[in-house]
Amino acid sequence: MTDEANVLCDCHAHIFGNREHYPLAPGAEYAPTDATVEAYTAVLADLAIERCLLVQPSIYGTDNRCMLDALDVLGARARGIAVIAPDTPRAQLQAMHRRGVRGVRLNTLPTDGPSLDQLPALEQLVGPLNWHIQILLRPDDLLASFEQLAHATVPIVLDHFASFSPGTGEEAFDALFHLAAKKNLWIKLSAPYLFSACTDQDLAYYARFVDKALHVMPDRLLWASDWPHPALKNKAIGTRQLKGMLERWVPCERLRTQIGTENPKKLYGF
Repeated sequence: MTDEANVLCDCHAHIFGNREHYPLAPGAEYAPTDATVEAYTAVLADLAIERCLLVQPSIYGTDNRCMLDALDVLGARARGIAVIAPDTPRAQLQAMHRRGVRGVRLNTLPTDGPSLDQLPALEQLVGPLNWHIQILLRPDDLLASFEQLAHATVPIVLDHFASFSPGTGEEAFDALFHLAAKKNLWIKLSAPYLFSACTDQDLAYYARFVDKALHVMPDRLLWASDWPHPALKNKAIGTRQLKGMLERWVPCERLRTQIGTENPKKLYGF
């Protein structure tokens, strides 16, 4: 029997389906190989990860069918993050809620993609559903982004170490954790390879990031694998190694339980 107090949740994974059924959106910036829900289920079983969050990838645009269909397969153990247009009908949002969606993603990285200017419109849509907004920031715009996020009225989850890299300046570092004093800001400890080469020096930087976050916001940190790691360049790193990083960065078992179990349960409503 699973110990409910230690049910680990992977808070960021993607499903890439067969393109005949799930075509890429026009202008998709990458073309991944298939990463099926069956393959992901095997990874979860291998690493004893009981819960998960599926995130709509940018390559599908606002066509959420692949993610939603995977939620149907995974059932109550999974939640989802959709990508929507500012004019998405409420009935469509409510239908996604019934299938497990609990937030929307605003990915500002893609060329000609959305910006934080969409934030107020998205807040109006997701607020009545008690959803949150998950954001991937542009590293060059961190300070300006934090000024905008300070006015957010719904929970905000920042992807992938809040887009920080070992080259991020101390001014942005201080500004982020000043903003974290707002109790609606969450951060995912995920994908250190997105903005670094994951050298020993790079990983030492992220260890420092985690140490600071543990002092400021342990109740709003999340761990994620970013499976199937679409931005990964260092083939020596995989899901098992990323899980091991969490254990090294957070040696306290009580805090790991908070990050891996309690925080996702609170945010995603498991």
